[in-house]
Amino acid sequence: MVAALMHEPTQVLNGSFPVSSLANRLDDSQQMPQLPTIPGYELLNQIGAGGMGVVYRARHIELDRIVAIKVLTRESMLDRESHERFHREATAVAKVQHPNIIQVFDVGTYPVRGGSIVRQPYLSLEYVGGGSLVRQTRNPQPLKQVAKIMETIARAVHAAHEQGVIHRDLKPGNVLLTPDGTPKIADFGLAKSIDTMQGSDGEALTQVGMLIGTPEYMAPEQVQGQDNRPSVDIYALGVMLYELFTARVPFKGETPMETLVLLQSQDPLSPKKLQPNLPSDLETICMKCLEKNPAKRYATALELAEDLACWQRGEAIRARPVSLPERVYRWTMRNPVMAGLIGLVLLGTLGSF
Repeated sequence: MVAALMHEPTQVLNGSFPVSSLANRLDDSQQMPQLPTIPGYELLNQIGAGGMGVVYRARHIELDRIVAIKVLTRESMLDRESHERFHREATAVAKVQHPNIIQVFDVGTYPVRGGSIVRQPYLSLEYVGGGSLVRQTRNPQPLKQVAKIMETIARAVHAAHEQGVIHRDLKPGNVLLTPDGTPKIADFGLAKSIDTMQGSDGEALTQVGMLIGTPEYMAPEQVQGQDNRPSVDIYALGVMLYELFTARVPFKGETPMETLVLLQSQDPLSPKKLQPNLPSDLETICMKCLEKNPAKRYATALELAEDLACWQRGEAIRARPVSLPERVYRWTMRNPVMAGLIGLVLLGTLGSF
């Protein structure tokens, strides 16, 4: 579901899902039913669960179609931030209509217990029964298959960006597959509008220490709280490319914080070193997405999609590999002490000659 390193500041909803006084109305002795009773739906079985919500496979009785019903966990019902994310997901997905983004069919509430004034919010979503992209990250995937599926995902991400929506938690677990393998982006619980929370000077208004996302897929600027820009999604797409090529993510520490330190201090190992048969063009595309500096990544997800399409057609891509002098310069900027020592040794060696 939603993977978060740390929560954003709690915000009060605009009244769509009222949560006032819930703590006084639910006590530890009251248990929610395993399969909720939601008017108009026949819940069939639970198909997923996470820290914030539970997902059920259900049948919309009147339309006689299978849907996915997402509800908050019992614990999350008492948390305003969880309600904020739930409402954010409904708003974001409803705003973006695209064949490769999960559709929202209905938003509503239902009583936790018969006749209770405590009401639980729910989302009725498009049901996708082919699992997620995670299973394709366990081993390196065929290159043409990777390019095709990531092109499709990138075009869907671009459509979201055009509607002003940034996902902020793109990863294989949030890409669902239809039985024929068509990808659909899901879980917009961390979505954010472009330019949200900006001051009059255009700088993002962030709070120190407030990080949200999945560490392995977070962009460097996202770690710094600058997560209201499309570049964070483009970086995440690069991580997904890397993982599908190599069956590993670029940075993985023993702890989430160690992963973030590696992300900030090191360059990713070239995927070609892990998969020598990887074509140079695909390596270049992947590494451009993973640039530390957002300005050096693809300007849009559409540009990424177009380069992947060019490779599939055997045409030249627009991205160009980083030159050796630039790689040396970047390493020097990240390791000034070591670079200085090496420089002294070289000067001493030259001096001896």
